[in-house]
Amino acid sequence: MALLRLLSAARCLRGVSRAIQRRTATDVTLQHYQTSHRTHRCVDVGTEPAGARVTVCGWVDRVRRIHHGLYFVVLRDATGTVQVVVEDTDGKSDLAQCVRDVRPEFVVQFQGAIRNRPDEQVRADEPCGNIEIVANDFALVNSCINT
Repeated sequence: MALLRLLSAARCLRGVSRAIQRRTATDVTLQHYQTSHRTHRCVDVGTEPAGARVTVCGWVDRVRRIHHGLYFVVLRDATGTVQVVVEDTDGKSDLAQCVRDVRPEFVVQFQGAIRNRPDEQVRADEPCGNIEIVANDFALVNSCINT
C-alpha cells in the first residue's frame, strides 16, 4: 500500500514538473508582480499610456537636483530603470523635503502619473526612455549606509 502511494505521488510530481516546463515567459502577466509596494515593475511602466497612475518600488540609482524644488530620481529594480520627477513649485512640498534626503541605494516607493518626456529629452537606448513618472506620493522603505 505504501509503495502504491509513493508511485502515485511520483506520477503527480512528474505531471506538475511537465506543466511547469510548458509554461513560458509570456504566460507570466503583470499581476504576478503586483504587490503592496508596486503596481508595475520599472520596465512595465513604458507600456502604459500617458496619464496612467502607477506605483513603483526599487533602489535609488541616482538623484539629481536641478534647482530648488525640482528633483530627478532614477529608480532601479530587477527589470530596469525609470525616471521619477518630483516638482515643488512653491517650495513647501513635503514630498520634495523627503526626496532631498534620499541617497543612492535607498529603497523607495513612488506613486504618480506617467507623462511623455519632451522630444529633446527622450533616451532611445532605454526601454522607458520616452516617459517619466511625475510623483505625488513617496515612501521610504529602507535606508542605506553609504560606503
